[in-house]
Amino acid sequence: MSVNNPLAGWFNRMHLPSDVAGATARQASAQVRSAEFKISELQNRLDSLSLTCMAMWELLRDSGNVSDDDLMAKIREVDLRDGALDGKVKAQRIAECPRCGRTMSLRHVKCMYCGEANLSQKPFDHAG
Repeated sequence: MSVNNPLAGWFNRMHLPSDVAGATARQASAQVRSAEFKISELQNRLDSLSLTCMAMWELLRDSGNVSDDDLMAKIREVDLRDGALDGKVKAQRIAECPRCGRTMSLRHVKCMYCGEANLSQKPFDHAG
């Protein structure tokens, strides 16, 4: 004769079977490995960009036309373009269409109002 215990059914439903728990753990582990890989890739890109910036600065400085003070003043000027002296650059996402004067997104290749091509993109329009 079995005893019908309502708490036993509830208890069994509240615990994951071991195969589901194992799959969940494997998925979490894979996500951690993926995040670690992405962080490593970002660190490599940062290191490469830092090296490139240092080399470019040394070339420019060694040309005799620009001093360290000039560089620091320009960094401050660029940093303040978004209204905050915070060491960050926020990308310009909008511009004025040269043909119709309406606001257009820099993501689009042409103005959605008049069709004017967005050929005035600058090298750092998508930075930040």
